[in-house]
Amino acid sequence: MRKAFFISLALVFAFILAEIIVRFVLSYPAYGVESSILGIPYRGKELTYKPHSKYWNVEGGNNIFSRNNIGLNGIDVNDIQTSKNIFVLGNSFIKASEVSPELMATSVFQKQLADLGNNYRVLNLGFYSHDPYQLYFLSEFFKRKYQPETVILVIERDYGAWLSGYEHPLNFNLPADFGNEESGLKFKLATYIRNSSSFVNLLASALKLSSAGNNGSQTEETPDEDNLLTKGVVKLPEELKTTILEFQKAYGTKFLLVSIIPQDSLNKELMGFCSVNKINCFTDSQIMIKTNRLNQNGHLNEAGNKLLGEKLYEFYKEYLRINK
Repeated sequence: MRKAFFISLALVFAFILAEIIVRFVLSYPAYGVESSILGIPYRGKELTYKPHSKYWNVEGGNNIFSRNNIGLNGIDVNDIQTSKNIFVLGNSFIKASEVSPELMATSVFQKQLADLGNNYRVLNLGFYSHDPYQLYFLSEFFKRKYQPETVILVIERDYGAWLSGYEHPLNFNLPADFGNEESGLKFKLATYIRNSSSFVNLLASALKLSSAGNNGSQTEETPDEDNLLTKGVVKLPEELKTTILEFQKAYGTKFLLVSIIPQDSLNKELMGFCSVNKINCFTDSQIMIKTNRLNQNGHLNEAGNKLLGEKLYEFYKEYLRINK
């Protein structure tokens, strides 16, 4: 009995020491998760985060950054109820966790929008390893909380391999549980523990990364891939066109498509498709060049984010002029 007591005491002491080292010496953050929303295709759910919660990233250097005042990546946004919300949807290239919040493309875009007035609010709706089909559902969730003035979808690849993994034809009907928060005891307990302990969060994150390395999926993103296009692609996938049309159907003239696909022929095809279907569309094939990417083939670096942010502002001004 005495031996068991001292072993337990040693384990408690070791845990406390590990927590102190991880949280205060290494500055590794706790989980920061606020809730988990249900009904997202393939994944089944998506995490949302607490305002000003912190996250760790290593691609752009070993950095700890904070989310903004509404729990999204980027600089703080105004809390004016009459703000004109601009959704910027995309995958991790839009989320831009690799650079500091003030240098993200959406933050650059937000700052430049001050020229058009102070009531614009840019929401960085970038999500790791998400394709346009999943982003459609996420836009439907966020519009319940933030009615959008404009919905911008940014694509940097053709998504052929990603979209081919779903059951066809693509179903855009919202599931019965769509938008509900996960309420199971297992999720709540695990979230509470990870939110309370940086050490536990570090262990859980390491286990998740190890598991992901052994179990690939059709939506797993490879940030270091040099070629963003599906091997052998010569035309835009029909599934991508279908998804773009669904965005157009849902948002009409509020929808704006921005392609930074690094291939002129695909962007030309996309412009033709958008012209026929009266979709607001802009393209730029130079943003994804090697000099604008971390280690030349990773996510966008500071220069790449700055250029993308400036282009979003330029495209948005033209969009407003066309849709007066």
